[in-house]
Amino acid sequence: SKAKVDNTRWVNVQFVTSVMPGLGWNFYPKQSVVRIHPGQIETVIFVAKNTTNEVVVGRAVPSITPGIAATNLKKIECFCFVNQSLKAGEEKEMPLRFFVSPELPKDVSDMTLSYSFFPAVKSGN
Repeated sequence: SKAKVDNTRWVNVQFVTSVMPGLGWNFYPKQSVVRIHPGQIETVIFVAKNTTNEVVVGRAVPSITPGIAATNLKKIECFCFVNQSLKAGEEKEMPLRFFVSPELPKDVSDMTLSYSFFPAVKSGN
């Protein structure tokens, strides 16, 4: 069932990124905010760069505010679904494809999607 696009309203989705201590990466969205209609599929590119001289594996953990918006932001494709491995000095573009559900309460017109990149737990250590 394809979500109908609600052309009667706009939602601003802002992107905030952070990198936890111990992960030598730069990480940022190419667009800090998008303005979309609920039901409209959007792709935003995030960039991660490993600034260290060794392979580093990270895991992105999303959080969404306000809380009511969290269940209404639907990710189709996300770099946060799996661990991301970057070689020394490697830079990678990582897509997020998502839409905001038309079920989003009418009084919510702004939401913030935050991603924190953590060092992934190394297995066998």
